[in-house]
Amino acid sequence: PDGSLAVGARAMQEGGSFGRFTREQVELFAVDHLIMVEINCNEEALTMDFVFPTTNVGNTGYGDDKRLGITGTESVLQIVREILVEFNWEEDALGRSKQSYRTAHESLGKSLEGYSTEMIMDAVASGDSRFLSIDVDTVNAVTLEDAKNAVMSQLMPKDIEISVSGDFVVNDVMDMILKYLGTVPADANSEYQV
Repeated sequence: PDGSLAVGARAMQEGGSFGRFTREQVELFAVDHLIMVEINCNEEALTMDFVFPTTNVGNTGYGDDKRLGITGTESVLQIVREILVEFNWEEDALGRSKQSYRTAHESLGKSLEGYSTEMIMDAVASGDSRFLSIDVDTVNAVTLEDAKNAVMSQLMPKDIEISVSGDFVVNDVMDMILKYLGTVPADANSEYQV
């Protein structure tokens, strides 16, 4: 249904639990490893943007007892792998996602600029809902199963594109991508394929 991918992407952002790890544990891992993530979708793609240090993070000990943690790059690839194979979809995360979209849509009527932009896009796109804000009724109609199916159908290993930019040793990053993403089963999420 309309809006399922957008609401689902936001629910994934709001959730963050995977496998046996709770949302709080995943958040602590991200904070400890200085990772910021933004999951969104637009007319063309579902995107997951990660901002992180490329150096070792999560170090323990001091002085001669200091042990280096894993790099931010490796931390992010661990998270991406878990999203692909063991993400836990949660009703409360869907609720927060829906509330965010309802608030955004309702604020359009209170902003001359926002309302004008919406009316222009409506005219230019001939009412095509893909290019307009998601109305409250559409948001309310999205179920957890709708959101899950829409997002997971976009996460087929064979279709995923990875772009990495920053201060990296290319061979190290390629080895980590192979280790964490190259070992994701080729048929992962195939039950969601449309």
